[in-house]
Amino acid sequence: MGWNGSGSWSRLYNWVNDHNASINITDTRMDAEFNDYANNGFGNTLTRDGQGIATANLPMGGFRHTGVGNGSAATDYAALGQVQAGTPGWIAGGGTADAITAAYAPAVTALVDGTMLAFRATAANATTTPTFAPNGLTARTITKRGGAALVPGDISGNLAESILRYNLANTRWELLNPANGAGLFLIQTQTAAGVATIDFTTGIDATYNEYLFSLTGILPATNAQLLQIRISTDAGSTWKAGASDYSRVFNVLSSAGTNTPSGLNATTEMMMASGLSNNTGRPLNGEVRLFAPASALLPPFTWQLAAFDGTNVSHYSGSGLYLVGTAINGVRFMMNSGNISGTISLYGLRK
Repeated sequence: MGWNGSGSWSRLYNWVNDHNASINITDTRMDAEFNDYANNGFGNTLTRDGQGIATANLPMGGFRHTGVGNGSAATDYAALGQVQAGTPGWIAGGGTADAITAAYAPAVTALVDGTMLAFRATAANATTTPTFAPNGLTARTITKRGGAALVPGDISGNLAESILRYNLANTRWELLNPANGAGLFLIQTQTAAGVATIDFTTGIDATYNEYLFSLTGILPATNAQLLQIRISTDAGSTWKAGASDYSRVFNVLSSAGTNTPSGLNATTEMMMASGLSNNTGRPLNGEVRLFAPASALLPPFTWQLAAFDGTNVSHYSGSGLYLVGTAINGVRFMMNSGNISGTISLYGLRK
């Protein structure tokens, strides 16, 4: 008879009942009884050394398996500690900055829609189309925000933790935590000490719609100088300085209570600040923004700067244009006379 379907064992015979009924012990009844034990009993159990396999779902009745090892194959169940650590879907990445690989264990053998994997990067992506190939599978492009192209640095650099989800319909990976999802991406920083100009000739292109220059500790070599900008359209081979190349307007608001506007429609540069001190304790600080430099629609500059001359605080705000409709790919900072010192960082804002 064996198991009754509810976990209870039913014997074929009862020896006391057989004795009371004057039924003799026979070889056929003994074989039937013990064959029932062997076939329906022991043959239908799971042994602790791994013999036998389940033939149906095994309800645990509210109990659990304890002391289990970490799963090591896709068909294993995972230990809770393994799940908490997140190690099945995470690994230190390999490959190159823009052709990323990863060797997960257990191996990822096929990609299904929604597969989520993570890796620790070895470098920042340098292109807009990096790829990811786990466990030797076909490399697929990494995108963000529903298929938008990455920008350089969305995978921010060595040791950056990156999380991907696979989109089967479009055969691409979606980066769920791009570094440039919000805020600024640092493109480059220049620190100068007594140089004629501070020039940015790379990193200004169509990657971003807006660029920000952060100015810190800007000082002229000689007192009472003007901070100016010129632009390049050939990555710094030449700098535009024609007599009517620029138009600019700016205002100086002083803590003395004065408000001094200034504008000029034809000039050789864009003047952003005036009367700057060369005292190391009184530098100019602030920001300059450039919008859509890859556009031919007169990309504008705007600025907000501040300095202290020893008596008053001056706030400089303004905007300016290069008056020829063409893409800008270089920006030069300089004083009207003498050298310039300080730190300028160039950032791209999310596109």
